Amino acid sequence: MVVNKILDADFFIIGTPVYQASITGVLKNLFDHLPIDAFKSKVVGMITIAGTSKHFLVGEMQLKPILSFFKAIVASNNVFIPSKSFNEQNQIDETDIIKRIDNLISELLFLQNKLKG
Repeated sequence: MVVNKILDADFFIIGTPVYQASITGVLKNLFDHLPIDAFKSKVVGMITIAGTSKHFLVGEMQLKPILSFFKAIVASNNVFIPSKSFNEQNQIDETDIIKRIDNLISELLFLQNKLKG
């Protein structure tokens, strides 16, 4: 089950589209099924995708407090991607966004290595 995979994992990248200025109901439903210590001492990064840059803070304002409630260690280099950044093959070809994703991954690996000593 998904819950067991989350409990067994060391760190995460949570990606979500933004609909109606909010994280998806499916993601919220997943959180509702997790025990309170599901992310305790686990490193988590966030990637949000939205149709407008007006929603760039949804991850910080909605997802980050939920992850903090679950005692996650939330990365600081989280990534917002405007949906217009995807090309016709549904790939990101903007070097700035790719660099931000690489920075997020580097931070997650650094934090995870520090935690595991």
